[in-house]
Amino acid sequence: MGWDIDELSLYLFAENLLDDDAEITKPIATFTESTMQQPRTVGVTLRTRF
Repeated sequence: MGWDIDELSLYLFAENLLDDDAEITKPIATFTESTMQQPRTVGVTLRTRF
């Protein structure tokens, strides 16, 4: 989601808002680790043009 006003741009972003701990890959053998989804991430990007 974002806004562009003249030379100024503001963008908001979010990933994994519900903070799910889903497994992306499951271990094949008992000694390997599974890959988990990244934690909740939110941020703002502010840009200007001149």
